[in-house]
Amino acid sequence: MLRERTVRLLYGSRVEAVYVLGTHLWTDVYSAAPAGARTFSLKHSEGVMVEVIRDGEAEEVVTNGKQRWALSPSTTLRLSMAQASTEASSDKAPQSLPMRGSGMLKVPKRKEISLDVDADRDGEVEKNNPKKASWTWGPEGQGAILLVNCDRDTPWLSKEDCSDEKVYSKQDLKDMSQMILRTKGPDRLPAGYEIVLYISMSDSDKVGVFYVESE
Repeated sequence: MLRERTVRLLYGSRVEAVYVLGTHLWTDVYSAAPAGARTFSLKHSEGVMVEVIRDGEAEEVVTNGKQRWALSPSTTLRLSMAQASTEASSDKAPQSLPMRGSGMLKVPKRKEISLDVDADRDGEVEKNNPKKASWTWGPEGQGAILLVNCDRDTPWLSKEDCSDEKVYSKQDLKDMSQMILRTKGPDRLPAGYEIVLYISMSDSDKVGVFYVESE
């Protein structure tokens, strides 16, 4: 499950963050405001959706920056986006505070990440199949299943493929239950960022990572 993230604003400075589609970025305007500030306004790129959360109630922000909100400890911002970036530094959400200047939250890259399985058991690994989040037993069920790899794809081996844990060919690999990690967005993440695929210790002996260059 993707985690919600909080980005800390610095008054008078530009703060950069990487956004993962399907999540929210949260930020606290009140803590970043200069002494004496009473209100703030927002202006953001069209690709960014910004909501002002006050006492648990959400209000969507238009892009023109004309509206002002009162600063209070219970006011936070929630940011989200609908599609991945095609280039770096493409979206911004500047905030304006009276008296001494402004701050800016810059989202340099939006990354779409999807870990997919054959959730409806038709032999195809579809992207973001809604059935992959649950598992149902039976012939009309849903959710990934583990295949039994008991054929012999390597002719010069005398035993079936299931006799050891080695994978000798692409044909042997295709007999396994596939998970595909799909990403969409800029080719590179900014310095200091990385994508980590976490696997529990109990499942670590059941999962392998393969990079297949061609069919």
